[in-house]
Amino acid sequence: MFNKNVLRKGVIVAIIAQVFILAFMAGKREMIVATGKTLYLRSAPIDPRDPFRGDFVRLRYGINSIHQSQYQGVRPFEELNAGQVLYTALKHGADDVYSFDYLTDQQPKNATFIRARVNTTWSFMRSRNGFINLKYGIEQYFVEQGKGKAMEDTLGTRDALQIPVEMRLAVGGDGTAVITDHRWSKLGIQLAFIQPAPERRDPNDAIVSPIISITMQNVSQQPLTLAHLADDCSFSLVHYNNSSYKENADRGCTINTQLPDTTILQPDESKTIQIDFSETRWHVDTEGEHVETGSLLGWHQFRIVYTAPSVDGTWQGTMQTPLFSGNGRVD
Repeated sequence: MFNKNVLRKGVIVAIIAQVFILAFMAGKREMIVATGKTLYLRSAPIDPRDPFRGDFVRLRYGINSIHQSQYQGVRPFEELNAGQVLYTALKHGADDVYSFDYLTDQQPKNATFIRARVNTTWSFMRSRNGFINLKYGIEQYFVEQGKGKAMEDTLGTRDALQIPVEMRLAVGGDGTAVITDHRWSKLGIQLAFIQPAPERRDPNDAIVSPIISITMQNVSQQPLTLAHLADDCSFSLVHYNNSSYKENADRGCTINTQLPDTTILQPDESKTIQIDFSETRWHVDTEGEHVETGSLLGWHQFRIVYTAPSVDGTWQGTMQTPLFSGNGRVD
């Protein structure tokens, strides 16, 4: 009888503890929503809805995968473990859309930041060319029953037009982020391969660099004005490999004192540019050499970033493609 009573009391205590923890978490969430800092963060889809948990959209952000060269913490990057708390500092952009600034293991001072946890082991991080994968607790967005699939269809896929969703977050003083709403970007982007680079199995094989197209489309209901520098210099190349992360400094672009050109896109209209990576301006530095991307192995990854020139009355901000490899793979 004594053992049964002890067991019964233990179960009751466990239930009360769970209820208390859930109530505490719910209370903390409501406090953050009511008093936290409001900001927007762009996201892209990764997986379809889970029918066993109701309708929700799984989200992935640019800050979910950070390269080791962007880490500024005290603890060595190689010693970071799964589950460890890190902090992602953010910088403010147009329309209150924030973007990545740096990653650290110390709570930043005088900076907007959100709290993260490492969700992979070091061995896996090494296999991902020096990238660390993080989670923030904002990777799932519950929507009304039946609307999850429709939202993912609007977000698009990696090989089609992608319309970024801008998640509205409330961020508490300790960096805990809570999703409160969403809105759609006015601009969509699509990456397409015109010519992927064939794999070079022998050093004597001819170097063939990829040719891609970048399309930006007005997906809003109003005319949208894009500003762009001459010679497509509003577009830059970011190169990722197992030891570095950097923007291509030699883009063949000179300082131009003239105002940028502008293009007015009506709803559903688009602007497309073509990039031939054999051109010198798109060559990259790796292992002390300035080379064509076609000479690199397939695991080298790239991203094209459009940065809007500062012109009144035009769309402001940045728009980036998914990560891609020269051989045609898009992550």
